[in-house]
Amino acid sequence: MNAAAPTFAREDSRFLAPVITTFGIVVFLFFIDEGYYNMKWMLDGGAWVVFFIYYIILFPIQLGISEWILRKVKGPKKWVVMLLLVIPLTIIMLMSLFYYIGA
Repeated sequence: MNAAAPTFAREDSRFLAPVITTFGIVVFLFFIDEGYYNMKWMLDGGAWVVFFIYYIILFPIQLGISEWILRKVKGPKKWVVMLLLVIPLTIIMLMSLFYYIGA
C-alpha cells in the first residue's frame, strides 16, 4: 500500500493559489457588503450569481499577480505571500476603489 501524499504537477497547482485567494477576497466582500457582517447571503440564490460575477472579474487579477508579479516566488513562499500580503492589499485597493467611485 502506498501511503504517500498526492503530488501535483506544476501546471495543476499554478492556478490553485489564485483560485483560493480570489475566493477569500470575494467571500470577505460579501460578508461585509451582501451579508451585513454575517453569512446569510449564502442562502440567497441571487447573491450567488453576483458572487460568481465578482469571482470572474477578480480571478484574472489574482492570476496576473501570481503569474507576473510573483513569478520568481515559488512553492510555499508564494502561498504565504498570496495569503498574507496579496489578499489584504487587494481588499484595501478594492475598498478604496469603491469609496472613490461612490464619493
